[in-house]
Amino acid sequence: MDGKIGITNDFTVDFTINPDFGQVEADPAAIAFDGFQLFFQEQRPFFIENKNIFDYRFSAPITGSIYSTDNLFYSRRIGRNPQRSLNTLENEYVDAPTQTNILGAVKFSGKSKKGLSVGVLESVTREEFATLSDGHSESTHLVEPRTNYFVLLIQLDLNIRNTFVGGMVTSVIRSDAPETNFLHDDAYTGGLDFLHQWKNRSWYAGFNLVMSHVEGSEASILRTQLSIPHLFQRTDAEHVTVDSTKTCSASVR
Repeated sequence: MDGKIGITNDFTVDFTINPDFGQVEADPAAIAFDGFQLFFQEQRPFFIENKNIFDYRFSAPITGSIYSTDNLFYSRRIGRNPQRSLNTLENEYVDAPTQTNILGAVKFSGKSKKGLSVGVLESVTREEFATLSDGHSESTHLVEPRTNYFVLLIQLDLNIRNTFVGGMVTSVIRSDAPETNFLHDDAYTGGLDFLHQWKNRSWYAGFNLVMSHVEGSEASILRTQLSIPHLFQRTDAEHVTVDSTKTCSASVR
């Protein structure tokens, strides 16, 4: 079930229960040779609605543009492919789901005539199981835990859209399960940004601050430290060290 409620002329509430995105256009084929995650365009109707309000871009800007390439919130992680894969023996096969089902999601978003943009999104995905069979017996295994996603963004336009100030917070909270202890239990990010333009927007000055904090088992934090986006083990990284006893990690950018 999908629905929309108009709170005011500027703000709406969108909600979905057990959504079916089977008719959404498929992603183009792509292979990542460098180990970094591939980012695909959002095409699901619920997440496309007022998508620009949930943009918080940072890092190096695109050439000739004030907008950056990285985004603090990537909606395609909601309903993603299950992250645990099962190892099989000879004569065994796995029947695993290809996506995580969304139990429900609700979104409050809009922009007032005074330039205040607000976006709030809450979504819950269910736990997913795969069946392992050898032709005689079957067993069920957890491949994705139940997960809660939350996003809040507030931005204010000032000075006839020449000045912008705002912030965003996101959280991911997973149900604790031994089978998926390689995943973070909790992950939080937050950001503050400011942008001012002048001379008919020929010049601009801005800054942003991005913070993140993850918690989980020792195995999940060690996996993060050794992953390609971080590589704490590389010989030239004198400012970081691999610590297999940590159960949390934080960064500021």
